[in-house]
Amino acid sequence: MSDTELPDPPLDLSDVMVAIDHPFGECVVPLAEWLAIGPGPRPLVRPHRAWSRSTGRAVPLDLLPPLPPPPDAA
Repeated sequence: MSDTELPDPPLDLSDVMVAIDHPFGECVVPLAEWLAIGPGPRPLVRPHRAWSRSTGRAVPLDLLPPLPPPPDAA
């Protein structure tokens, strides 16, 4: 298994950390927190890197669940 492959069964998403590029700098937060709060009305603010907190191994971004849609601007 390479360093970027996930174990079988899939990695626990509560163990995943994400790095998010923001105009004020990079933010590092747990994936569960990012999914709960999300980018809000900023659709271009997305995770650019993910890894397991317990192992440090990279998690491919395409394996992360989709982010919730931004709230309506109405």
